[in-house]
Amino acid sequence: MRNEKSNGSRRGVLSPLLLLLLSGSLSLAIVDKENRPVYFQIVNLVAIYSFDSIQQKEVIEELDSKDDSEDSDS
Repeated sequence: MRNEKSNGSRRGVLSPLLLLLLSGSLSLAIVDKENRPVYFQIVNLVAIYSFDSIQQKEVIEELDSKDDSEDSDS
């Protein structure tokens, strides 16, 4: 079984950092027109990472619930 406490605290720290990176990149993209594609690439990477981490969390929770139900059946 996974350690819920460490997984939750890691995600709790990572979310504000991703939000800060996202908002900073969008702000710079508005101000700096020459480097706009670079800032939008950063935004794309943050969005992909966020969606992927959410999907992985759901899969892990599903696997943990299956393991718990199998343990209780034994």
